[in-house]
Amino acid sequence: MIWRPFTRQSERLTFRRFKRADAKALPALLDDWQVAKWLSRTPFPYSHQDGRDWIRISRSVLRRRRGYSLAIIETDSKQLIGGLGLSTETGEIGYWLGRDHWGKGYATETVNMITQLGLVDSDMPKLWAMVMPGNGASKRVLEKVGYLSPGTRPHRFRGGEQSAHYYHLQQWEWQAAI
Repeated sequence: MIWRPFTRQSERLTFRRFKRADAKALPALLDDWQVAKWLSRTPFPYSHQDGRDWIRISRSVLRRRRGYSLAIIETDSKQLIGGLGLSTETGEIGYWLGRDHWGKGYATETVNMITQLGLVDSDMPKLWAMVMPGNGASKRVLEKVGYLSPGTRPHRFRGGEQSAHYYHLQQWEWQAAI
């Protein structure tokens, strides 16, 4: 697997390592039940200490080369608007945006970038994501990028297990579509 630099750009977004200073902005984005309810491991309510803990964890993931945990930055404003993750061990992807940034196409840009990072740059054979029931926006984003859903699977969610929609995309499918 090729390990690439940590900063990426799409049309309107910059993807970079989380910085310690980002911990201050995280509660404003994640202490919102409309965002947190779709995230399987994010605490709610979300505190400044949770933000500091997340920065430490995300930096460890990168340092240990277990995957990517990146901040999503609106390039023009330089504002932190969300986060993404890719496990290079399992192929799982995840992403989230603060509610003020929904409906602008940022999630599609993010999933396109993380798919390129996983399937092409990191030469992974397959990526996958879980989507909680009721999260139609995430389903549409994944489908728009080319992910397929063969059905539901059990998924650990907030300390319990729940049936969630499973999406996957194989490297050959992505390459055939581009």
